Amino acid sequence: MSDIVTPSLQQLVEYFRAAKDALANTGPAERANSIVIEARTAVEEAAVLNGRNAFLRRVIVRQQRSLQGVAASLTQISEGVEEEFQVGAALI
Repeated sequence: MSDIVTPSLQQLVEYFRAAKDALANTGPAERANSIVIEARTAVEEAAVLNGRNAFLRRVIVRQQRSLQGVAASLTQISEGVEEEFQVGAALI
């Protein structure tokens, strides 16, 4: 009752040869997988760097605004001191 078909020696040789060829062709697939993994890692690193750059940009803009405020205050104080000096000099 057994319907098992026993392959011939020639068929076995062909199967083994095909299996060997298939195993020999895994190199390009492995290389493609490696490229995909490297690309994914590069995209993740780029996203992290982009986030850091955006944060630093915001910090620098805030510091620039603060320094502009300080410069405006110093200019205003300088003008006030100059006016007081001129008034004081006129009184002498």
